[in-house]
Amino acid sequence: MHKKLPKEKFIESLIWGYGSRRCPFYEYAYIQMKILMIVLIRNYKIYNNQGWVETRHPGYSQCITVVPNTDYIYIKRRIL
Repeated sequence: MHKKLPKEKFIESLIWGYGSRRCPFYEYAYIQMKILMIVLIRNYKIYNNQGWVETRHPGYSQCITVVPNTDYIYIKRRIL
């Protein structure tokens, strides 16, 4: 299997810059995004319909990125 070199990893995510011009808060922003996702997943149930029941997944569309075929996402606070 082909192993990627560390430099190739940074080239793939040029939104943060590369080399000496890389965003100085890259690690901080990355950790903040992970914390936000952890809080959402732990504290909320996420549904693709308003009835709060599981239905068949609507599927995905692929343009530049992959997006769900539904326009809305519903969340409900978990009772811990």
